[in-house]
Amino acid sequence: MQKIINFRSIFFLFVLCMLCIYFSFKATFNLFYLFFLILPIIFFIYLIFKKKYILLVISIALLSYFFTYTFVFIKNYEDHSFDGNYYTISGKISNIRNYSYSTNLYLTNVSLIDENNNINYIDGCFSVNISENTKTFDIGYDVVFNGKILPVSIINKEGNINTTYIKNNIRFKVLGTVSSEDISFIEGKKSITQSLKDYNKDLLISNLGEVKGNLAYALLYGDRTEVDKDIMNVFKYSGVVHIFAVSGLHISIIVGILYFILKKLKCNNKITFLITAIFLLFYCFLCSFTASVVRATIMSLTLLFSKIVSRKNDSLNTLSFSGLIILLFSPLSLFDAGFQMTFAAVFGILIFMDLFKKVKIKNTIVKKIFLLIAVSISTQITLLPLLAKYYGYYSTWSIVANLFTLPLFSIFYPLLFVTNLICLVFNFLGFIYFLPDALLSVMIFINKLISYIPFGQLSLFYCGGVIATIYYCFVFFVSKYVMIDKKIKPVITGISFVIVISVFLYNTLPLVSTNNNISFSSSAYSNNYSAMISTSNNEFYLINPDLSDNSLYEIVDCLNAKRLNKVNGVIFTGKAKFTSKNIENFFVKYNTKIFLPEGHDSITNLQQMGIEVSQIKYNSDNKINDSLSINYLLINNEFSGTIIKVNDFVYLELSKNYKEFYEIEILENFILDNINYRLNCVKINDSNVNFNKYNSFIKTNRFIFNEDNNITLTI
Repeated sequence: MQKIINFRSIFFLFVLCMLCIYFSFKATFNLFYLFFLILPIIFFIYLIFKKKYILLVISIALLSYFFTYTFVFIKNYEDHSFDGNYYTISGKISNIRNYSYSTNLYLTNVSLIDENNNINYIDGCFSVNISENTKTFDIGYDVVFNGKILPVSIINKEGNINTTYIKNNIRFKVLGTVSSEDISFIEGKKSITQSLKDYNKDLLISNLGEVKGNLAYALLYGDRTEVDKDIMNVFKYSGVVHIFAVSGLHISIIVGILYFILKKLKCNNKITFLITAIFLLFYCFLCSFTASVVRATIMSLTLLFSKIVSRKNDSLNTLSFSGLIILLFSPLSLFDAGFQMTFAAVFGILIFMDLFKKVKIKNTIVKKIFLLIAVSISTQITLLPLLAKYYGYYSTWSIVANLFTLPLFSIFYPLLFVTNLICLVFNFLGFIYFLPDALLSVMIFINKLISYIPFGQLSLFYCGGVIATIYYCFVFFVSKYVMIDKKIKPVITGISFVIVISVFLYNTLPLVSTNNNISFSSSAYSNNYSAMISTSNNEFYLINPDLSDNSLYEIVDCLNAKRLNKVNGVIFTGKAKFTSKNIENFFVKYNTKIFLPEGHDSITNLQQMGIEVSQIKYNSDNKINDSLSINYLLINNEFSGTIIKVNDFVYLELSKNYKEFYEIEILENFILDNINYRLNCVKINDSNVNFNKYNSFIKTNRFIFNEDNNITLTI
């Protein structure tokens, strides 16, 4: 009987382990999920039939471990022991994330002192967002401040896991933003590793300048925290940002350098393997054991080990083995974008490169260029669902950018690596950085040129797990591992391709609104709600969204999940300053304009950013279109709320910034004097205010408080 599938036991075990983690995370079962229970049963039967009993026991043990670990971990992650209380908080800075106008600190060794001077110690790390960064501090500093703490939730409102919390073991966060003036910073000792990395960063900056020094540091260690945002956007636009994730390309270059040196020193395969393993493990440590560098290291060491035992290396099994090792130590790495993208990219290369290599090209140079393009195409095909999920766009010029950037990077990186090693010991030889400096300048220049080419990004929308699974099943089907008749396979492949692409494109079509709806969703960062109105003529408006850097990312995630590529307007009444570069990018990306009260402080600044601003008069209906009008409320010369009318539906949003508006006399007089229509919905931005007693004069169907879950009302 002819084999249909060229079975790779380790690969299928890896797939089953990923499915096990995913389903234990979901902790729900429906008919679609029950279908996948057939897969481990078939796999176990196959192992029994092949008498692979050791692998059978290992498989059962791994699946049981992953299911139990993930289910128990998620259920017990949130600790409400200190929920909602104020404490004097002290800890040590372990990581710093700088945003446009705020800074996020991760703290370890955290202790909490309550009002009775009782000391409590917490497990895990602590997150605090600070503004007005006027003080000097760094990793290793001790901090002391007062604040109200909340446990973090690792499952967001879309039902996905927050891998930032998992990767940094963050268990608590401070409610709101703390001014740096209210925090005491005490210089402390850094770890040896951090001191070494900081020394290296200072060395790079002193010889390459701040912009290129931080860029070179990111290329060496994968840490993009200090990279200039405009430069990073250039590489994102051109589609070569993957070079900043230390992965196979970096590791293969390092292994090549070590292998060349050790062979010149007449080292045998065992010594070569041992020295390379020690060096790569230390490099993984410096790169914080990210999934991409660990995967590349394991695959490289497996290849070197196969030379020792004189065994042929199977790339698919090696890839799967490295994935199992990562998941064994950190099962929830499965939900990390870096993990998914590094394995999908290599999977694509293994699947499609065999097909490209069959193309006969006689000219050596042309063939190398063709294979370089083929690698880029192979990775782009398998990354498509992940690009849709995490980035929302596809870089249309990525193949061109990679064609120029990757050969330059293959020369630049070993030069930088060797130069850096020399200068770490002999820092007076800093002048030898001139070659890496020149090549880095050329790479930046080329990608800037490409970023000026129009139509550089094709919008993609959120791709769910079901669509992604179907897509990757198709990718596997076209590979050499599925062995069916050569005449039938192209036909089935063509039909499957049309079906998969049609489903994928349908899933990414923009949302079309045929009804008037208003939906409310919360922000994990600010504990405030944003409202969105969708009208029957397919227009979408955001009302008072929190446009801080962190919350802006959440808003973008929500819009991607709703498959929106245009927001017709942002209706805003608050006093916040619109100065972040991210805000400018947001308004450009969604081709939107902002509605503000006349004379708002930020109008000039927004216009300088190129953002369209529409000024609205106070205390009068301002018609936006045939079905929508806005009324900004000005009470005692203060912004106090917004009335929005969609056809006959009337929505009132009260601002939390003006507590006097909640006084019953002011509110009642204003409502009776100025609002002569029934309110269908009132949103209250202060959960401490009880408006039930106001029903006598606020005639409304619905109150929306901050503690409500996500709500959608048909209007």
